[in-house]
Amino acid sequence: MSQSLISPPPSLSAAATPLSVPVLLVDDRPENLLAMEALLQGLPYALDVTCAGSGNEALAISLKRDFAVVLLDVQMPDMDGLETATLLRANPKTRHLPIIFVTAGLHDELRQFKGYETGAIDFLIKPIEPVVLRSKVAVLCELYAKCRELEEHKASLEARVDERTRSLSALAAQLSEEVQARRLSEQALRDSEARLRTVIDSACEAFIAFSAVGIIIEWNQRAEELVGWPRADALGRQVLDFLNPPLAEGGQAPLAAADASDDACAQVGVAAPVQDLEQLLPGEPGAASRVQELCMWRRDGSHFALELSVWPIPESEPPLYGCLLRDITVRREQEEAHQRTSASLQATVAARTAQLRQAMDQLVDTERMAALGGIVAAVAHDLNTPVGNLVLLASALRERIAALATEALEGHLTRSRLCEAVADCKEGSGLLIRSAERAQELIESFKNVAVDQTSQKRRQFDLAGCVHDIAATLGRMTRMANVKVELKIPPGIALDSYPGHLEQVFNNLIVNSIVHGFDGRSEGTITIAACVEGESVRIDYRDDGVGIAPELQQKVFEAFYSTKFGKGGSGLGLFIVRRLLCNVLKGEVKLDSTPGAGVHFAIKLPLKVPA
Repeated sequence: MSQSLISPPPSLSAAATPLSVPVLLVDDRPENLLAMEALLQGLPYALDVTCAGSGNEALAISLKRDFAVVLLDVQMPDMDGLETATLLRANPKTRHLPIIFVTAGLHDELRQFKGYETGAIDFLIKPIEPVVLRSKVAVLCELYAKCRELEEHKASLEARVDERTRSLSALAAQLSEEVQARRLSEQALRDSEARLRTVIDSACEAFIAFSAVGIIIEWNQRAEELVGWPRADALGRQVLDFLNPPLAEGGQAPLAAADASDDACAQVGVAAPVQDLEQLLPGEPGAASRVQELCMWRRDGSHFALELSVWPIPESEPPLYGCLLRDITVRREQEEAHQRTSASLQATVAARTAQLRQAMDQLVDTERMAALGGIVAAVAHDLNTPVGNLVLLASALRERIAALATEALEGHLTRSRLCEAVADCKEGSGLLIRSAERAQELIESFKNVAVDQTSQKRRQFDLAGCVHDIAATLGRMTRMANVKVELKIPPGIALDSYPGHLEQVFNNLIVNSIVHGFDGRSEGTITIAACVEGESVRIDYRDDGVGIAPELQQKVFEAFYSTKFGKGGSGLGLFIVRRLLCNVLKGEVKLDSTPGAGVHFAIKLPLKVPA
């Protein structure tokens, strides 16, 4: 399918209508379509030419849009022009299309009659006379344009008629409404006051209205129930009369003094009585409502807590004010009960918090003493070897000297026997000294750790010595686990802090690595390095164990979290590490771990703990 727009010749463009006339050309040969399109040049209409190469394509196009004329070739493959025309006439949407058959072989009258029966209005015999073609197409185009013009004119007339009809209908309705309104206005005026009275009385809130000088002009049924005064007795009275203690019979003397009324208001937890009307009014006309909690007196002399909302009634002349009354006695009691309950809960929470803190401190102390007990057992086991050597060597030396003395007394001591005995004693004394020095080293390390962890006093100490002592006291545990501890801490890093707490941190970290990091492994390495950074010291604790999964890295610092509950794990090791480092030593700790690649605890501590 192809489409082109043929404009009218320049000589006719001024007089031509701006309407674009659609024309459908149907031929299976493109050169014929091009020739007919060229022959249509020069018509006094702007043509919107659509070309179709077959009957099927022509049928599809004609269903989508309307045409002024269809120039239809008769002899086409698949579906000839006669069949196409028959189908066009069979469809209600296309049966009105004017069809002109274009053919070179439709000369017999019988076939021409058949063509007229299928809906053709004319025939063009090839070769086509251009004048004849343009003349016939022009007539149909003019007819199409006139039809469109008539349709537009008809639509315009119908629109104008509809508009006039609507205007007249609206005017008639307006007149009818005005007549009806005038008929009903008098009745509406009579009913308005009754309806307003019903609405006000049916309100669930107590409502009153008063003038600018405080004279009550409205008082609904709910106000009667709340205050105890009938509407007839309340109208015309001053609104302040109900916000102050009631007067005695005759209105001469108050039944309660001013200080007594203040006490009454204080009993219900609201403001003192209102002495001036300005205290009630919201201010300038049009201002927002004013809400206050006041004390109100009933007719029987009792009083209650009241929430009073006052607002100016719009467009009232002279100015009027509306007022809602709410009894808040129950709410005040609930608020007081809530405050008492809240205070009780806060006290309970504070007491429980103190108990939990005390229990946590006890758990930390228990864990520290348990760790110290483990150190005692390890040191006692390590001391067995040098002390046993001391006893064995001392006994051997005593026996050797006794034998030497016996030989000397009996006169059997020779020079060679003396030299041999002296050599044995010298070797034994050397072993004796080395065993004693090893025992002294273990006892000194244990003494330092035990004193620091039991006293928990602040003092100046060397970081390298502190870490060396804890590593030495845990020597048996690391040897049994086949774990090597490498210390890369230069001497001379002096800290003014709590060595006992720091030793417990390293004790927990090392034990944690042995129990969790090297679980299922035959060996491992722990590295502890340190360096000074300004006024702080950075300590890097690493092991090459199994590591910690990312989803567990925040949980390991929580209290009582352990993957080995029931297998020796308390769940407090790393919790105590963070608590001591952050709360006591005023430092910080960060965990970095990759599963299968060990853990890294980055610790930063001040060289001098703040006081």
